[in-house]
Amino acid sequence: MPFPLALFNMDFPPEIETGPIPDHIVDPEMRACLGEINKYSAEIKFAKDFARSCRQDYQEYIIQHKHLSHLLDADQLTANESLLESKKRKALYAQTYSSSTNLHSGTYLQRAIERLQRLENRAATAAAFAQQRAMDAATSNGDNGQRGEQEVKKE
Repeated sequence: MPFPLALFNMDFPPEIETGPIPDHIVDPEMRACLGEINKYSAEIKFAKDFARSCRQDYQEYIIQHKHLSHLLDADQLTANESLLESKKRKALYAQTYSSSTNLHSGTYLQRAIERLQRLENRAATAAAFAQQRAMDAATSNGDNGQRGEQEVKKE
């Protein structure tokens, strides 16, 4: 991860859940590439969702703080402001984490997408060549058959 996750007081999932790879894709390189795409997409989504939830938590706490601050004594107000500052810092760190992950994983995601496109192009080219060879073979077999008939007629 490109950001020091130890700054957050929470447990991150050891492995971010990714989407399934379709069964009809059998090429191991394509499957690996799709796995990378799923992984980086999931990391970006997780970071954005995490930043959004931290920001929302902070904004909700600001509203509570504004409405309840006049009811608190000095010690409670100090503790409340300290907690507010902690939530603000966590929201800022989460936003930084999200931006960093978006940049880091986004770069690798783009590379994986480009690699997948190259693999798809290579597979399409190979399929086109195989189809052309099959057509050439069918044509040459058809020509041989016609020549054989012509030779028989000459005799």
